[in-house]
Amino acid sequence: MRMDILIVDDLAETRSLMSMLIRKMGHRPITAENGEEALSVLRESPQISMVLSDWMMPIMSGIALCKTVRKTDFGRYIYFIMITARNQKEDMIEGMESGADDFITKPYMSHEVQVRVNAGVRILELEHRLAEQNAKLMHTHEKLERAYALIESDLETAAALQHDLLPKTRSVINGYAFDWLFIPCNHTAGDIFNYFEMNDKHIGFYQLDVAGHGVASAMLSFTLSKFLSPIAAADSATIYAEEFVKDFTEQPSLILERLNKRFFKNEDAMQYFTICFGIINTKNNAITLSRGGHPFPILLSKQGEITLVDQKGIPIGMLADASFKDEQITMHKGDRLFIYSDGVLECRNPRDEMFGPQRLIEFFSAHKEMDVEDVLEALKKELKHWHHQDSFEDDVTVLGIEKQ
Repeated sequence: MRMDILIVDDLAETRSLMSMLIRKMGHRPITAENGEEALSVLRESPQISMVLSDWMMPIMSGIALCKTVRKTDFGRYIYFIMITARNQKEDMIEGMESGADDFITKPYMSHEVQVRVNAGVRILELEHRLAEQNAKLMHTHEKLERAYALIESDLETAAALQHDLLPKTRSVINGYAFDWLFIPCNHTAGDIFNYFEMNDKHIGFYQLDVAGHGVASAMLSFTLSKFLSPIAAADSATIYAEEFVKDFTEQPSLILERLNKRFFKNEDAMQYFTICFGIINTKNNAITLSRGGHPFPILLSKQGEITLVDQKGIPIGMLADASFKDEQITMHKGDRLFIYSDGVLECRNPRDEMFGPQRLIEFFSAHKEMDVEDVLEALKKELKHWHHQDSFEDDVTVLGIEKQ
């Protein structure tokens, strides 16, 4: 590595001798007569990163020059070698305290100058490589920050779109009140739910939980929400195509079977989801439920009696020939039905204990006199208190239905 090296000495013959040695080493010498002149040269010559300076000089000594160099930001490190006839321990300490990197003691031999300069060159080469690596790392870091910012923006947009898919809170449809609690663990969630009129005497509702977290799970939940959307029957993509309405309004298990056929890939894919789908007959208040691996719905009577709707059913997409069953319950005025994701049951406290179904049942029983909206808000506070954190490892979703 060929370098420009600044030689500072008030004696012309010393500058000439040292310049000759520097040239023989393959470097380019630049000279100055004193410290003030040296500072001017350093400011005007950004290629200089090494100084060989005499200690004793008029106008500005080598010690004063070294101290000034260390206090000045030249945009690069200046390797400073002090040349001195002073060889006492106290002198070495004073020179090091001023910021000198190395010393050459007079009288000196040419090989000593070569050794000291080569040591400085190696250090400056290392510093140069580190600076280049830091610049590359900074550039990479800036690119990553821009990429993360873009991803964050995309996730926020996706979360907003996903939130737009959610139904209105505190909705009343044909004598049934619906409300919900939804806390995604990330920007985007694998949980999704909805409730809607299917026809003049049937209300459909569902809650599903896609396995896993992040964008992939959110994308599948988005697809499923569109697939289950009660839009115009003319849209062949919806599960409510006209030819299926009659059967589906009485047998939600058929919906689960069709979902399983549609979304099963292979047994190694492990891209599955749990679901609870229900249909309310508003004429006789019968509710038919079908469950695909989802936690058991909880029916809470006005009097406080608890019933777990525990029909069998495996997650959708796990087995090609999976079958599902229907379970019918009846709701009377004041009765409530709660459907929830496993993020509620598996919420853990600092002792790694799960919240579990029994605590959830006891919670609903203890708050049976409250409005459903207040019950869900109280449950949110209870889960955060249990977890000792505001965020959760899994999506927390609860759908509450009350017969008016």
